[in-house]
Amino acid sequence: MCMKLVGTVLGITFLAAPAAWAQSECDSYVVAEGDTIRSISYVAYGEEDLFESLFEANRDVLAPHAPEFLAGTTIRIPCYDDLDFSVLGTGIGKLAVASTTIPDIGAPEIQGPTIPAQTEVATAPPAQTEAPITQAPATPTVEIAAAAVVGDVSGPIRFITGSDFKPFSDINLENGGLFTELVATAVSRAENGQEFAIDFENDWSSHLNELLPNGQYDVSFPWYRPNCDMPEKLSAEMRDRCANFAWSEPYYETIVSMYTRLGDPLNDAFTPFDLFGKTICRPERYFTYDLEEVDLIEPNITFIQPKTAGECFEMLLSGEVDVVTMNAPAAEETIKSMRVNAVVVELEELATIQTLHAIAARSNPHALEYLDLVNEGIAQMSSSGEWISIVNRHLENQ
Repeated sequence: MCMKLVGTVLGITFLAAPAAWAQSECDSYVVAEGDTIRSISYVAYGEEDLFESLFEANRDVLAPHAPEFLAGTTIRIPCYDDLDFSVLGTGIGKLAVASTTIPDIGAPEIQGPTIPAQTEVATAPPAQTEAPITQAPATPTVEIAAAAVVGDVSGPIRFITGSDFKPFSDINLENGGLFTELVATAVSRAENGQEFAIDFENDWSSHLNELLPNGQYDVSFPWYRPNCDMPEKLSAEMRDRCANFAWSEPYYETIVSMYTRLGDPLNDAFTPFDLFGKTICRPERYFTYDLEEVDLIEPNITFIQPKTAGECFEMLLSGEVDVVTMNAPAAEETIKSMRVNAVVVELEELATIQTLHAIAARSNPHALEYLDLVNEGIAQMSSSGEWISIVNRHLENQ
């Protein structure tokens, strides 16, 4: 079976040559730290959606530790025809990720609704938030209160997110969006009664520059995580983000892919080097660390960032740019709405898997405790099936 070589869950790309690329079907594989069951499935079979079948084939060694399992574990990579396809769609092993240690998270009984009854959703704020970033946003979107303590931390955990990041976070979406609901539910599951609040501030840069470092908020979400193990490949901004913020476990994965015109010589592009000398378009406000990691930066390429995805694809069709790169689901939606499916092709070999996280300022003395609490809740939700239920509901409502 043909393998599609893509980045691993931590954004390690072709130049890093991670160990996971050595895997193939009808074989065994020694898990490396940072592997996920989905990334292993994608490299072995070319289809990340087979992760449930792969997890089922290794239930004896993975299930006792899900959602985390030890790096160094040897797993079976069954032949494609030997996979159990009956488990597809169940969500088992969805967040299984390799690490050097296995936390003792226990298995407390999970009760209650997905989001506590005290949830309040406010009206949408204006497009530009006028309140100074030195003040807390005026309108809370999700407020959940109780009386409990996290370790030696008392008082509420103050979360901050923003709108215009569908389907993950938006004040007008159900329960504030997919990621917002995951975080709120995780806190209520991980430590029953823990007091917390979730506010919206649409100036995302203020989260990193003011609100978290100054202690006005404890945790912000969702943020894509650059590969902090390759600081020499990152911009100063991304290096600062790696150094000054603690990151949660990955709570959601998304594919970032590349697109070009049908019939273009780039249809055969296989490595980032094949794009040197080309013009690449990505909508503004997108991260660029994945491009930096593989040297797709000026002067190796010409980089253009218009306001919308539609503008990128219009320039692609007119020949002004050679490649469009962005979140795959959003790209596919744009291509469909523009009715250009027949003339735009995806460069699947250049796709990478990126992960979304919650972050806290390292200057916050309780940063790791807050993140560990949410990690624990997400782990429980993954094991119970609640994680996949929330994700599917939000994706179906798009």
